[in-house]
Amino acid sequence: MRICYIASSKIPSASANSIQVMKMCEAFANAGVSTELIIPRRLPGEERVDDIWEYYGIGRKFEICHLPYPFSGKKLKEKYFALWASLYARILKPDLVYTRLLWAVNWCLRLGMPVVFEAHKFHQYKSSRAFPIFLKRRFSKNFLGMVLISNSLSDFYRKEGISEEQILLVPDGVDVERFGISISKEKTREEIGIPPEKKVACYCGHLYREKGVETIVSCARLAGDILFLIVGGSEEAVKKKKEETKDLENVLFTGFVPPSRVPAYLSISDVLLLPYTEDSCRKYLSPLKMFEYMASGLPVVASDIPTLREILQDGRNAVLVRPDNPLALKEGIEKVLADERLGQRIAREAAREVREYSWEKRAQKIINFVKDRLRNSL
Repeated sequence: MRICYIASSKIPSASANSIQVMKMCEAFANAGVSTELIIPRRLPGEERVDDIWEYYGIGRKFEICHLPYPFSGKKLKEKYFALWASLYARILKPDLVYTRLLWAVNWCLRLGMPVVFEAHKFHQYKSSRAFPIFLKRRFSKNFLGMVLISNSLSDFYRKEGISEEQILLVPDGVDVERFGISISKEKTREEIGIPPEKKVACYCGHLYREKGVETIVSCARLAGDILFLIVGGSEEAVKKKKEETKDLENVLFTGFVPPSRVPAYLSISDVLLLPYTEDSCRKYLSPLKMFEYMASGLPVVASDIPTLREILQDGRNAVLVRPDNPLALKEGIEKVLADERLGQRIAREAAREVREYSWEKRAQKIINFVKDRLRNSL
């Protein structure tokens, strides 16, 4: 099988989108699928790296084609990049076009190519001019279906008329072996400047409001004996947060860390934090870091919200706390730190369960779905 994957991801970048796209391309390739990723060419001044494969911690197992944006306006850029990429894919004559771009779905169907649409959002798509076109074209035999990451997201699309047969529900994934490796906790702590005896609660990711970083900072004010390690964030966001927390000695911002280095930073922690806010726009998330945390072999304290509960259960593989509540977060952290047996038990169970969410297993489920849909479309 040959797949063209069309994405508008900024590669390289620290975004979860770019990591997910690169990991899925690697997983498709590992499954024996000839894969080519079609993405926009980086613009002057945008981030570049010497070795993109090392940056993401993956093998060079698939091709990457960089196409220029045909227009500069944001809306026109995505629409016509999708057209540009679809026309290029047509030349390659793949068995399937796989994409997270709604406009690419529409163009590929118009060009007569089999396509699968992986969606991680709904409301942004519904307000797009591409959405009504998509709803009309979904009846095409070349529309093989959708890959969705959560039950709530699946509910949204079913209400718009997407049939059960056209939906594959499969959460995001993780490179289990990479996060399960043994790393010297003492040596890494020494490199960062963290005392070996200090209890560390770690958050890894962007510093957006909905990620719950404000809750972590407020929690740090209540728990002075715990060091809160915050890994990631843009230079501007980190600078702002450092200024806001300059009176706190128990908050440490590392700034951006390449994806390949994230496992080392998680490994030096005692507990990992996933404090998402209770925000309606995040109802259908399936965060990569949740699976990375689970694979790390460390206890997780997370917000008790519906989409996280699709994977995490309080007392079984995590400790769940009320979202947007610094005191509840503090109590959850202290519960894990005070009860070593509890922490070990939930971490062990999370590490066992997360093996079902490897990128390889995710890719194989999608390949099987595609093959079934292709047979049914004949």
